[in-house]
Amino acid sequence: MSREGQPTFVRTLPWLMAKADADSVTLMAGVRALSYRGGAARLLKYVLPLLDGQRTAVDIAESVGAPHLAEPIARMCRRMVADGFAVDVNDGAAQGWAPWAASDVPASTRPLHVVGTSDEYRAFAAAAPAGWSPEHVHIDKLADADNDSGAIGIVWVADRNSRDVAEWNEVACAKRLPWLPISHFDGQMAAVGPLIVPPDTACFECYRRRRAAALGLGLTGLEVSSVASTHPADDVAMPFLAGLAMLLVHRWVTRADPYVPGAVWTVIPGHGVQVGTEFVLRVPRCPVCRPTAATSRTAPWSDYAVNER
Repeated sequence: MSREGQPTFVRTLPWLMAKADADSVTLMAGVRALSYRGGAARLLKYVLPLLDGQRTAVDIAESVGAPHLAEPIARMCRRMVADGFAVDVNDGAAQGWAPWAASDVPASTRPLHVVGTSDEYRAFAAAAPAGWSPEHVHIDKLADADNDSGAIGIVWVADRNSRDVAEWNEVACAKRLPWLPISHFDGQMAAVGPLIVPPDTACFECYRRRRAAALGLGLTGLEVSSVASTHPADDVAMPFLAGLAMLLVHRWVTRADPYVPGAVWTVIPGHGVQVGTEFVLRVPRCPVCRPTAATSRTAPWSDYAVNER
């Protein structure tokens, strides 16, 4: 909650539902439901429509013509936040901020550099809320990004074995530049991620090798290449993938969500669309982010034993 002495601005969750009875008010958000009775119920009937995140408890009390109720209204607001039905706007990131509530998304000062076709760029730009300004760039320009600016690369990947992508991954690891790949449907799934944050997460080479191993292809999976150079412009999944990518970037930039770096959001079509989360671990001897140091030849343990006579 807000620090002591700081005005509290409380906003109900966008998906909150309510039912008022004669002596109670029932609130439901997701799978959580509670009934408030007594003084709490009487207050909620007047206060609930005014919890828009723009007014303090004093403002609300004056709006309902009962300035003496400012403190009970403040307690009611704190209780709703604790019960999971509202957020304190001053502390929203810690109290259940929702990235799809556009009014809560601050303008980002971190540059977003998008690599892809014009259609891919437009799909991602359309998913960005007001205050965020994605820029369409060529992959060669990503390396010019200043790490101090907090720039994030968004790279649409048509072929995960592309040499351009591999070279960019090496540069990103060397310069510690964060980036997010978006991979089109490959016959099994489409993927958003992993969000690569060098040197803290696995790099794209780690992901590529683990993906090939999961498919049982071994080295062949690292050498095959896409026959088509681009994906069709009318790909109906493109806006969906762009929206997931923007949601993932939101969670990392605005909340520092620890479950975002290294995460891959998979989209698997079938009888229904399945969206899942996987976490990519580093490959112990990845040639990009974990190059093997020069070592002496391997030897049996007996070579190191001390002969005592």
